[in-house]
Amino acid sequence: MTDDDRAEVEGAVRGRVRADVPMAPMCSYRVGGDAALVVEPVDEEDLAHLLVLCRQRSLQVLVVGGGSNLLVADGGFPGVVVRLRTPPFQVLEDDGEWLRLGAGVGVSRLMGRAGRHGWAHLAFLEGIPGTVGGCVAMNAGTRQGEIKDILVRAEVVTAEGARRTLSLRDCGFGYRRSSLPEGAVVTAAVLDPGQGEPQEVKAALKRHQDHRKATQPSGTSGGSVFANPPGDHAGRLIEAAGLKGLRRGGARISERHANWILTEPGATAADVRGLMIEARRRVLDDFGVALRAENRLAGFDG
Repeated sequence: MTDDDRAEVEGAVRGRVRADVPMAPMCSYRVGGDAALVVEPVDEEDLAHLLVLCRQRSLQVLVVGGGSNLLVADGGFPGVVVRLRTPPFQVLEDDGEWLRLGAGVGVSRLMGRAGRHGWAHLAFLEGIPGTVGGCVAMNAGTRQGEIKDILVRAEVVTAEGARRTLSLRDCGFGYRRSSLPEGAVVTAAVLDPGQGEPQEVKAALKRHQDHRKATQPSGTSGGSVFANPPGDHAGRLIEAAGLKGLRRGGARISERHANWILTEPGATAADVRGLMIEARRRVLDDFGVALRAENRLAGFDG
């Protein structure tokens, strides 16, 4: 990114702009280099101006919410990191039928209210890290449900600066993915929360919490590394390939769940990516299955 690019971005938006910002604290792997720019737009209009400028100047854009499924290269990200942290992206509105949630709303905050209000349809989200916008973008879910099961509509700003409201069908949801317009940023989602008895919903949330504690590794990680292939589980395949506990530098494939990579102090993004490449290669060689990354990679060549 050139000095002119930085100056143009700083002059185009009303929100906070920071240069050369370490990304490791933004990501749950706790590795990765600096972002050339981090921008926090103040509202949708500000975001629209930013996206148009980035498109005009061919600047890469990366939206970071909770950073729970993101691996940033050790050399950092050379474009613009967008964070939706200002009040317009933090709204939580309940009209008695639907919930309208800003894209920056953390799932943990939402779960805190789900139990109190008896929002039964949201219980499956318990323990999923990140924000509402990220959940929509990747159709986050568990065996109990996915965002597509409860989404009424999504609000986005496109790369051309247009505000659009997308229906469930428009979002093109698949397993751990969506087909939003290229370059579009989710700004809000309207969900069907369902209505149940608060005590029953609290009990369901507790069951989900207990299940995650019993099955998922503790430690620093980016969550599930690969999406499950049809009819199988990525963790089973990686384990069957004999890769549990495989270490590279400060990263290792979890002994508890082979579809998780854990990082220790001193780990690098190259360590994590190297394990991802090795796991994918071994599973392909041994079983003929090409695993698809669920983690997003940013700043890497190729």
